[in-house]
Amino acid sequence: MTLSRSPLRQAYDLDSKVAQEGFDWDSPLEAANKIREELEEILEELHKEYSPTQQNALEDEMGDLFLACVTFARHCHVDPEEALKKGLEKFRERYARLKNYAKKNDISLHEASADQLSALWQSLKKASRNANIFFATLPMSIGLLSLGFLSSATADQFLTNTPQTLEHMQKRVYISSAIAKATNQRTIVLPGIEYDLGLLPDFQSYFVVPIVQSKLPMKHIEYGYGDVRLGFKYRFIHETNTIPQVAFYPIFTFPSGDPDRGLGNGGSLQSLPLWLQKSWGQWTLSGGGGYTFNHAPLKFNFFSGGALLRRYIGDRWMLGGEFYLQGATSLVNHSSLILNFGGHYIFTPNLACVFSSGHSIAGKKFLVGYIGFRILWGPGTQ
Repeated sequence: MTLSRSPLRQAYDLDSKVAQEGFDWDSPLEAANKIREELEEILEELHKEYSPTQQNALEDEMGDLFLACVTFARHCHVDPEEALKKGLEKFRERYARLKNYAKKNDISLHEASADQLSALWQSLKKASRNANIFFATLPMSIGLLSLGFLSSATADQFLTNTPQTLEHMQKRVYISSAIAKATNQRTIVLPGIEYDLGLLPDFQSYFVVPIVQSKLPMKHIEYGYGDVRLGFKYRFIHETNTIPQVAFYPIFTFPSGDPDRGLGNGGSLQSLPLWLQKSWGQWTLSGGGGYTFNHAPLKFNFFSGGALLRRYIGDRWMLGGEFYLQGATSLVNHSSLILNFGGHYIFTPNLACVFSSGHSIAGKKFLVGYIGFRILWGPGTQ
């Protein structure tokens, strides 16, 4: 009969028998301390130079560790064999989903680092506990925040920024809506409110409070405050006939949105870009980029930048197009190259409608759109 039972079942039965005879720990805590003791002995062996004697010692200590785990399971009123069966079933299911996800997203398990694999596995565990599909808890909004679509922190409705600053004490407000849609995911800003102020000549502030609607896979639509953004633009080179104007425009994102609801990044960001611009008649070319430090769990620091060509038509219309490169922000949100078109129509010197629409042409696939009103007042408006 003994040979028909697994070693784990034999260990549990023997441990239960000797416990009934009085050979036992007084509490689960004491049994847990025995596990720590056995594990420390194994680690001591691993620090020794390898030899056949060391291998035998490791096998002995490993056996003692397994027995200590069986004793601890009994103290917790857990059948170790049933627990191991459930653990194996859970592992097989999660690993199959991990392989499927890696295949769909072109992730090589052989090339991924240990930290990246650990991050994937931990995210999978969290998603499993919530009965959601793998990576449902990783919101798409980080990609949209980094692109600028959750605010109008760019050259009006474009992703590429410009070095132009407001006049001293001039004020500007954008009231806008933006959308970005990928497979089974959607994030909408409705409304996004931006306030810009010319604090000094060639120096302006920027502040955005977005209200975000998010739809993630296997989840209800969520609606609430997104991540607040604060920036300061300093133009330190003015445009001449031969050189472009240049500005430094750091932007700080504060994690005020709930990442589990798809409303925020889950950590702060600091973007440090440089922007340049040169004009020839009715044509204006802007470009630049920078590096963003991303402090959210499971997210990457990334580079982003673009080139924007605009054409001013009369006194009211402006149309333009841009290429924008967005670096990978996580193992889910890969790098993308975006083609985007837009423009504005000026109703009065104080009021204009701004709009854009585009999609990725390489990398992670999604569609984007933006529409809003720009209100401008103060010195230099007329």
